[in-house]
Amino acid sequence: MVSLDNQIVREWVNKKVVTLRTHQTIQEAVQLISRQKSSHIVIVDKDNYVEGVISFADLIESILQGVDRKQPLGSIANHDFSFCYEDDPLSRLTFRKEIITLALDHNGRLLGKIDASDIARHGFEMMQQIQTLEQMMEWYKSSFETAYEGVTVVDQHGIIRLFNDSYARYVAMSREEAIGKHCTEVIENTRLPVVLETGIPERNQPHTLRGVPVIAHRLPIWRGDEIIGAVGMLIFEGVSELFRTYEKVQRFREKNENDRVALGIPKSSKDDVITIDKIIGSSPEISHAKKQALRMAKTTGTVLITGESGVGKELFVKAIHRSSPVKDGPLISVNCAAIPEELIESELFGYEAGAFTGARQGGKPGKFELAHEGTLFLDEIGDVSIHLQAKLLRVLQEQTFERVGGTKEQKVNARIIAATNQPLEQLIEEGKFREDLYYRLNILPLNIPPLRERKIDIPILVSHLIERACEKHGLERVEMDQQAVIAFMRYHWPGNIRELTNLLERLVILSEKQRITWEDLPPYIRACYESPPAEERESEPNVQSEEEEQGLIKKYQLEDMERERELIVTTLQQVNGNKTAAAKHLGIHRSTLYKKMRKLAVE
Repeated sequence: MVSLDNQIVREWVNKKVVTLRTHQTIQEAVQLISRQKSSHIVIVDKDNYVEGVISFADLIESILQGVDRKQPLGSIANHDFSFCYEDDPLSRLTFRKEIITLALDHNGRLLGKIDASDIARHGFEMMQQIQTLEQMMEWYKSSFETAYEGVTVVDQHGIIRLFNDSYARYVAMSREEAIGKHCTEVIENTRLPVVLETGIPERNQPHTLRGVPVIAHRLPIWRGDEIIGAVGMLIFEGVSELFRTYEKVQRFREKNENDRVALGIPKSSKDDVITIDKIIGSSPEISHAKKQALRMAKTTGTVLITGESGVGKELFVKAIHRSSPVKDGPLISVNCAAIPEELIESELFGYEAGAFTGARQGGKPGKFELAHEGTLFLDEIGDVSIHLQAKLLRVLQEQTFERVGGTKEQKVNARIIAATNQPLEQLIEEGKFREDLYYRLNILPLNIPPLRERKIDIPILVSHLIERACEKHGLERVEMDQQAVIAFMRYHWPGNIRELTNLLERLVILSEKQRITWEDLPPYIRACYESPPAEERESEPNVQSEEEEQGLIKKYQLEDMERERELIVTTLQQVNGNKTAAAKHLGIHRSTLYKKMRKLAVE
């Protein structure tokens, strides 16, 4: 049963109201009310203030009395109507038979109507929603309680709020006894308080409970940039269960692929196999990109990857190649912006002996030739000259090319993946990029979101990148406190994943203790923790004039530009002005650094 206590009009109003203006005619009202099958028409002015109400009975009566149908509605409008305001308690409303009750906002403008039938219909819908929620809660409760894995959920203070029977087996304490206690009183040596403090997830971590070795996940629960709790999961009981699981995987792989799996801890290597499922992140933005990439990978269609510098375009290229029909062929990459204009043609198409002074005896195969039966990745495609674009278009259309200095056409069968951080549509308008080449490349478009649009992925990225940096440099595990993580989540990351990776590596190496704190962060990121996040600023009541709003927008834009300029200047000072080293340190390409320096007036 749905109670009307504490319910207000705004939540129950029916906004489907037929309206007309005072100057419109009786004939228009007759046609509209017949078409809409409504019992009333509300007459409003241009600002949506109510002028009167006309019922279907009023219209019929006026017609029977011989009133001219071309007369304006105002002449027969009924000003005797019931109304209420949006914040009025629903329980105090009374309804008069055949008299419409209008719902108005605080300024007296029309919101809609409300009557007993609306309340009954809305109440029935609410009952259905409540029943659905109750059913979902029952399913959730059953799933949680019957799960084989031990699962517990704590609030932001570490107090256990949920605790299933599977977890109770490990700690020799009933669920009823555990709930309400601090996690440290129930789970020995638990690191859930650490996860609550840092906000960094810990996956597949060894743990011992009452002498039994287990593998555990400890995951923070974020709401915006605030930690509201954490989840602890026990996924393997003892080493024997882990090996039994491995043996099942082994038998499955032998049966389906006849390919043995090596058990062990993989070491970081350039030869690590990158697949789409290994791309870190679960935000809606990156999940959408991963799903698209997976579908694209199943074909050999040409892919155009767009996104800002440092978002991980090359990672997606490797993942698409690995999951594609040409995965057994080579993946050949070429950075079109890094090769001088006079050399890029021979780099792509190869050359014959004697093609130019200094040409290698016997010639040299180009990237297209090397990528035959595999994938060719053309990075920074937006930097290719118009002259070379024409030759690329011919290769893509005809799948043939000639080496520089050669006359023999060679066939090539390679999947093409191109990438750029430039707006190609704008370059087309400026005459810097061929429109026909754009359409040939843009068969399967894939946009990789910038890090600032997927900030909920930052904690898991930080955890992974810290672990990788520690492993790379042979250092003990380093943690990061919650204030630092929040500052990371509020920073706008112009260099995206590259900037995050390089900064964390620097912090790990320079950290004198086993924890990265807010004080260890660069000033431009520390400042982000001291000010509210952009979304909070946007959600504040809008009481500024248009001029003030524009001033605020410019202020925040200038602040971001100043922070970016400070980052570039500081980095250049650290590397004694070496722009190649600075670009590498910032995680961006050298050409991107030059553009930013010009834009921000960095000498």
